[in-house]
Amino acid sequence: MLDQRLKRRRSTVFYMKVHDTATNRLAGFLADITTSGMKLVSEEPLALGATYRLQLDLPDTVTEPRVIDLKAKTVWSRYEESFGFYDIGLEFLEISENGRQTIENPLAEYLFYE
Repeated sequence: MLDQRLKRRRSTVFYMKVHDTATNRLAGFLADITTSGMKLVSEEPLALGATYRLQLDLPDTVTEPRVIDLKAKTVWSRYEESFGFYDIGLEFLEISENGRQTIENPLAEYLFYE
């Protein structure tokens, strides 16, 4: 299978929550992220092809921004039977420049690793 990832994927050091802002419910926990998308781990599936307004909560060690607001579309989902969770791939449709810079910033090594 050809890996179509064009952006550098960064895994998380912290357990960061991602909320659906339309429902105020927990969508899942961030597993890895690029400036074009992210992978969540969730107890519940997200509808394939659906669009969501999400908020990524950054850890207390971050001063600005404390959250990253974004709009994303579910592009894949699979149930990991051995763990009892869904892995969910989301493509960013909108992300603030501040949020993009937080992900790209080399100083963000305390948040993400490759």
